Amino acid sequence: MPDRELDLQAYFDRIGYRAAVAANAAVLQQLHWLHVSSIPFENLDVLLGRPILLDTPALAAKLVAARRGGYCFEQNGLFLAVLRAIGFTAEAFAARVWWARQDASVPPRSHMLLRVDCPDGSYLCDVGFGGLTPVQPLSWRMEIEQPTSHETYRLVTDAVPGELALQARLEEKWATVYSFLPQPAAPADFEVANWYVSTHPGSFFTEAIIATRPFTDGRHVLQDRKVTVRARDRSEQTTTLTGPADLRATLLESYSLALGQADLDVLWARLAPKSGSETA
Repeated sequence: MPDRELDLQAYFDRIGYRAAVAANAAVLQQLHWLHVSSIPFENLDVLLGRPILLDTPALAAKLVAARRGGYCFEQNGLFLAVLRAIGFTAEAFAARVWWARQDASVPPRSHMLLRVDCPDGSYLCDVGFGGLTPVQPLSWRMEIEQPTSHETYRLVTDAVPGELALQARLEEKWATVYSFLPQPAAPADFEVANWYVSTHPGSFFTEAIIATRPFTDGRHVLQDRKVTVRARDRSEQTTTLTGPADLRATLLESYSLALGQADLDVLWARLAPKSGSETA
């Protein structure tokens, strides 16, 4: 991902960053929060049948210029390019997603996270894990609880030999979010994983619409027709979309996503209840 292919000022304008630029932890913290709160996690192009491209110009065109969101490979791919352009030393790692998994078998590596080096140490950065996206960088240190304004996390040794795991404390219990080998992955690994999650009929991203975005007081989550506003204490209020106009309003108000009518019609057709199922 050559740095020359990225307009840093356009990115800063996109997320509202207006401070000085330096490769240190304070800047990393600000960029991380502004990114996750400005650029929503979403998979709408997958449901619209569009390819997910991971080169820097394509990521900047979609997430910056077109003011869209994306999923992990897009979000963390763009953030990696930004950090390297600023002068950070950063690497991408491939993770197995355990969160919300019902199958006990070992899952494939289908997620991207970053390790970013700063003068005061290394950090785990992840701006693309949907409803559990950390809202700030996490210190790359083992077995310490790391509270954020939303959830509390920790890095531990995973049950899979040689891997580390990121865990989140939810309802006073630790849940494994994902696990990964502590060594960088090659871009080709992410190209293969991206192709799988965006095209395989068994992939969650080809089966359901998902959009999430954190706010200072909690998170908004859209999964198919279910709209959830989750407070920081994880209490929830849920409603159900009733039609394309409702979908349009939700995407615009909660995620700042302005889609054309043709795209909304295609997406709503994916969400419409099938014959014999319940209606809204």
